[in-house]
Amino acid sequence: MASAVFLLYLATLVPNLAGASFSFQTGDRVTFIGNTFAERMRFDGWFETMLLARFPNHDLVFRNLGWSGDTVKLRPRPKDFGDLFTHLQRQRADVIVACFGMNESFDYDGETGLEAFANDLRTFLRRLRQLNGESAPRIILVSPTPMENHGAPLPEAGPRNRILASYVATMQIVARELELPFIDLFNPWRKQFDHPRQPLLTINGMHLTEQGYYQAARLMLEALGEQAPNDSAKLNDLRQSVVRKNRAFFDLWRAVNGEYIYGRRNPRDSSFPGGIPLTGELATLEEKILAMDAAVHQHCRRLNLDGREP
Repeated sequence: MASAVFLLYLATLVPNLAGASFSFQTGDRVTFIGNTFAERMRFDGWFETMLLARFPNHDLVFRNLGWSGDTVKLRPRPKDFGDLFTHLQRQRADVIVACFGMNESFDYDGETGLEAFANDLRTFLRRLRQLNGESAPRIILVSPTPMENHGAPLPEAGPRNRILASYVATMQIVARELELPFIDLFNPWRKQFDHPRQPLLTINGMHLTEQGYYQAARLMLEALGEQAPNDSAKLNDLRQSVVRKNRAFFDLWRAVNGEYIYGRRNPRDSSFPGGIPLTGELATLEEKILAMDAAVHQHCRRLNLDGREP
């Protein structure tokens, strides 16, 4: 199918798209995957914090497996680290928040690669659905944000946003075909991102600031049919606990001494005699993260649904 015909196909379908309904269940383990947008969510923790405050009695558990540079087709990892699907199974993901589309808009040669992107996205999402056997994870597909115009010397945002619009529309179509909820972060922001404005919500036109993630989190909750909690000092206290937990999990999952955990100096690798077993250290860190989860849940029970103390 030629790219022009595929674009016409998009134009006829997009206005009638509607996302599938979604609800969080008690005890859900929610996992974020995707590129830099997903990985940097752990630094600010706004979406996770707002969901925890919105569902204080659900005991939701969050793990961030985002990896800068990931696409729906290519996700390179260090030797013996394990692929994305392996780690999703290890985390027993009940809900997968999949954030893609930005890197693909470059990798698939712009609008000429839309059909290939759609096919690869379908294949990837269907494989995610095959995890966990009969207890298949529920998937939420999230669009990229638009490029923000910072002015010179950075390039103008308009041309990239015109390409991104086609990728977001393609993601909407695939989400509808697979009956997945879809969060559109592109169209609500496009007009204001096409022109220089203050305060800027990205650090470089692409990657969000803390305030950008705060605004994105509110949009994401609203897209799921939930009311975003009000910002307050108490809500921010919860967020700081979330950020500390995220750092602890990152230190376990992508440890700086990973060469001794899964790499060439892993003591299970007989080819390297100098390996140091770290089983005890890993278990201790895992216990610490579980304790931090429990503390976050206790904090949530002291909050109303809008994030304020009762």
